[in-house]
Amino acid sequence: MILKAKKQQNDEKLSENFMLSEFLESETARANKIENKASEEIVERLRYLCQKGLQPIRNGWAQPIKISSGYRCPKLNAIIPGASKTSAHMSGWAADLMPIPYSVQRVKEMFNYIRTTFKYDQLILEKNSRGVWWVHYSLKRSNNRGQVLYKC
Repeated sequence: MILKAKKQQNDEKLSENFMLSEFLESETARANKIENKASEEIVERLRYLCQKGLQPIRNGWAQPIKISSGYRCPKLNAIIPGASKTSAHMSGWAADLMPIPYSVQRVKEMFNYIRTTFKYDQLILEKNSRGVWWVHYSLKRSNNRGQVLYKC
């Protein structure tokens, strides 16, 4: 019965196109046997992020968006290479995004679209050592900085 309740929570719809499971899924967590579980407070923040940020972006972009990294519990965040010790991923205010279908050019286009169209706390164009690009997007309920960074 407990497993069923947990599955239902992970299958919770946060907005029209985004599910809680997308924000909790992590290959790194699975490989390191870390339970990446979100509190109700974190789930409410993710819901806000989706409804006020990601869903409007998805609607305007008019194409699917993949969440490549969503919520990270502190233990998971600590083992992510290059992750900030104060990452907004740990508080439920951030997600890393990739357009579907993926290409570096489309990541850059999505970044510029978000930068010029939407409100955000932090918007970062990022790339890892393997040449994979993504957009880090964060949005809080208040005191959004509108900070744009390039880590590529």
